Amino acid sequence: MKQKKEKALSQKEIKVIELIAGGFTDDEIAAELKLSYSTIRMYAMNLLNKTNSTNRANLIYWAFTNGILKNKN
Repeated sequence: MKQKKEKALSQKEIKVIELIAGGFTDDEIAAELKLSYSTIRMYAMNLLNKTNSTNRANLIYWAFTNGILKNKN
């Protein structure tokens, strides 16, 4: 996965990443954030593009390495 200068993430995008990392499904994320399933899918696709990630595992890795997510030990 290539690192590039990413655009700033919104608070909602950060919350979506946190929920994805927590193992939530798109339906569960939609219910949690009171958004539609389609909106969550769009958030996820935009996040993959913004972070140059090829899949959600890469997205979570990117979020940890860029300080978006932190180990909760």
